[in-house]
Amino acid sequence: MKKTFFDSTESSFRKFNVCLLIALLLFSALDSPDVHIVARKAPDDHSKLVLICLATGFYPRDIEMNIRLNRINIESQTSSGIRPNADGSFQLRSSVKVDRKHKGSYDCFVIHSSRTEPWDI
Repeated sequence: MKKTFFDSTESSFRKFNVCLLIALLLFSALDSPDVHIVARKAPDDHSKLVLICLATGFYPRDIEMNIRLNRINIESQTSSGIRPNADGSFQLRSSVKVDRKHKGSYDCFVIHSSRTEPWDI
């Protein structure tokens, strides 16, 4: 029996629905970010350190992240912006220069929908 336009359209529609269902199953999960904070010597000023906060492997895309000093956001942060990873998750990197001799408690404060509460590293 010869296929009509409607038969092939219905078949394509079924294939599309299957692909859509697979995509929804793969990307509907919430993945919590892996968060790391690192201190490095500033290459252009040996009296400074560069604090780097990296959140990676998170899904969905929306995230808030700040480097803080004594629980107060540092305003002069530089951000990479949210970038995709090869596996469909995302990453965000923020950094700030600080005086090596400055005393205080630095942390990386993260809010993401995969967590019920914000956390700091």
